[in-house]
Formats: sequence, structure tokens, C-alpha cells
Amino acid sequence: MAFATALAKEGAKVTIAEFNDETGAQAAKDIQTFGGEAIFVQCDVSDKDQVNHVVAETVAVFGTVNILVNNAQAAKPSVKLLDITLEDMEVPWKTCLVASLFFMQAGVPHIIDSNYGRIINLCSDTGIEGMPTFGAYGSAKESIRSLTRVAAREFGEYGITVNVVSPGALTPAAKRWMESLPKNDGASATRSSR
Repeated sequence: MAFATALAKEGAKVTIAEFNDETGAQAAKDIQTFGGEAIFVQCDVSDKDQVNHVVAETVAVFGTVNILVNNAQAAKPSVKLLDITLEDMEVPWKTCLVASLFFMQAGVPHIIDSNYGRIINLCSDTGIEGMPTFGAYGSAKESIRSLTRVAAREFGEYGITVNVVSPGALTPAAKRWMESLPKNDGASATRSSR
């Protein structure tokens, strides 16, 4: 929720699309507490209809979409390549790559109409460095870099800037996720959280 909070502190009106009702609602409440404007919409980001609903709610409440941050990601515990199942691959791909595509498809027409836009997609050092046991997660995150390059070329003509960021901060949520994983061979704890 760090992105949402930071944007709200700069004056952005924020929609939080989160699978977990409790954490999503709390994040919106936290932003409202310091005077920011935020709504929460429960969403499974791998479901295109739910993504479309989030964008429609955003437009209904705030009038448009100007900034889109694709930061969602679910992943199964890390395993070595020879042990990865189809489900292990599908979980991060659907909640990262496919979700980012769905949000761009739903949000970009509104960004174009508002004549201003920024899209920020999150990748990870796990993909960039090819970290052991992170084949499913890392490959999904690395695919975001390719999707971002295509988006930048296709949406640039509309004045939309598209960037990919590999964050270096260890957020509380990332730390909890990292600590929940079993210890694995060769994977640095700090890097595995990104």
C-alpha cells in the first residue's frame, strides 16, 4: 500500500484494488485519516470483469484515470525449476502479467481521454538476476519489462509515459511474505522480496 499512500500524500485521489477486504479497506481508511481521498474496491486482479469493475468505479467516483500502478502479485512458494507445476506458473503469471495487461486495457482509454497519463509497472530483481527457486515468480516479473516496453511504444503517441520499476525497499508486506517462505538454496532474503 506504500504506492497508494505516497500518491495520496502528493494529492492524488486513489483507488485501492485489493483481494483482501481487510487490508484494502484499512489502507483506504489510513489515507482518509490524513486527509487524502481514497476508495477501496475488492478485486481478484486475474479476473478481467473485476478489473473492469475497479476502473469503472474509479471513473464513477473520481471522474477519470490518470495514473495506473500495476503492483499486484501472488505467488506460490518457491521451488526449483524441475519441480515447478503448471499451477506454480499460472498463479504469478495471472496476477502479475495478465493483471497488468487487463488494467492497461481497462484504464488506458480513460487516460487518453484525460490528456495526461502515467503507467508504472513493477518488476523484480528475482527475474533480472535469475535467482534460484524463483523461476515462476521471476519469469512473471521479468515479462513485465517486455510488456512495459511495448506499452511505452504503443501509448507514447497519446502522451502516456510508461515505466517499469524494480523497487529496492523492503516493505512490511514484502517482509511478511519473505518470512513466510521456506528457506531455499541460493536465494537472498532481501532480493526475494522484490
